[in-house]
Amino acid sequence: MILQSKSKEIWMYIAFPKLSLEAVTINASEKFISHPLVIVDTNKNRKKIIAYNNSAYKCGIDKSVSLSTALTICPHLNVNQKDPLQERNLLNSLAIISYQFTPNIVIENNGLYLEIFSCEKLFKSYGNLLYMLHEKISHNGVLAVNGFGKNPLTAKMLCKNKFQQKIPNLNNTFDEFKNVSIKKLTNNLKHRRIFDQLGFQSIGDLINIPISSLSQRFDEDLISNLEVLLHQKKQLLTMFKPPKNFHEEILYIHGLTDKKSLIFPMKSLLKRLDDYLTALQYKCFQVAWHFKTSSEQSVTMEIKLSKSKSDSNYILKLSQLKLENIDLPEIIEKVYLCCDALVENIKTNNELFQDTKNKLQNNYKLIDKIIAKIGEKTLFKLLIKNEHAPRKAGVIENTKEEHFFNQGRTENKRPIWLLKKPNPIKFQNGQLYLNSYMRILSGPERICDNWWENNQQFDYYIAQDEDGVNYWIYRSGDNWFVHGLFS
Repeated sequence: MILQSKSKEIWMYIAFPKLSLEAVTINASEKFISHPLVIVDTNKNRKKIIAYNNSAYKCGIDKSVSLSTALTICPHLNVNQKDPLQERNLLNSLAIISYQFTPNIVIENNGLYLEIFSCEKLFKSYGNLLYMLHEKISHNGVLAVNGFGKNPLTAKMLCKNKFQQKIPNLNNTFDEFKNVSIKKLTNNLKHRRIFDQLGFQSIGDLINIPISSLSQRFDEDLISNLEVLLHQKKQLLTMFKPPKNFHEEILYIHGLTDKKSLIFPMKSLLKRLDDYLTALQYKCFQVAWHFKTSSEQSVTMEIKLSKSKSDSNYILKLSQLKLENIDLPEIIEKVYLCCDALVENIKTNNELFQDTKNKLQNNYKLIDKIIAKIGEKTLFKLLIKNEHAPRKAGVIENTKEEHFFNQGRTENKRPIWLLKKPNPIKFQNGQLYLNSYMRILSGPERICDNWWENNQQFDYYIAQDEDGVNYWIYRSGDNWFVHGLFS
């Protein structure tokens, strides 16, 4: 048979050999991970070891050992049931990480298919792409191996026992199949027995036989896979689409009993949120934490951001501040993080007006910390109302954090902060004196109070002292008073 392909696609298959173990241990404590541990799968009421950690292996436990023997070898062995839901959640998280490198992703049972042909220019080389992707996956504590091909199934069949950071020559696929075990093609025991009877050991042995002859012995699924490998048939796949919002949880069967123990799962969930925001180029305005008990009772803690963020460390600091004032149940089994308030992360020029931008960012960070610590209702803002009389113009109002720095401009040159009682100014050596000598900058502005209340009028001036502080002052007869200060 001749391999035929005009496709310019480059597919990579990433397998995760320890997925069932990592799904259980990835968010566990160091103490839990260091203890001998096995993952078992139940088939016909019989439990079989399918994965084990290094501590269990050092005790002489591997997949060939029965569970009863393993418990005899290590009586304190930690036995965990295979958790398909946790495995699926971990695969989804790995797909989100991979989405930072290519939008063409397919989730398979224990791995991912990635099409990367069009991504070379973005990362300058395939080598850079593969290196960065492997670093991201490894940083999440997951073991990955890969293979390459001109279609997804070929990439899976040619998967190695290591993560390759260089794409091999894909024109040598036929030669490589000569050495690939035929057991990779099917798990069907009947098919494997027929292969043994015929003396077939590699996929190369099989693809040398005409399909018409093979179809007499094997079912449609195996023949279809062969046609895909030979590029005679298109493989039908469902592309992965990232969710439009972020909702993830971590389960702790034995429970968490104090606030300090919550920090690790919160960090893990925020790391996933960080990967999600980076992959989709989003920022968030708000996140919500839900701390749940075994009876599904829940305590919710919302973190609001005055400016959209994609910084998980910053969100964690705010969460820790707010957590101090939250009453939690005695035992928490689930830590849940959700984020629906998302906006597109528009890239801006960070060099232009950088100083001003940094000052604003520091201002917003201060507001976020105040709200996280003592609540949004404690946030007030000085405002100027459209009132002619000075004593009625300045007001203090409760405000939302996103409006805190949006102070509207006023035509009158008046300070926002007015003194409750005007302070007298001395007159020395023919000059105004308040801590230091003052000079008049502008004025007068004659202001008459409401005539139906009284018939007072004052001449207001803006004055400056020797330290450069500006004051709003007025004259009443021969006396001078300070009524307000400018920021």
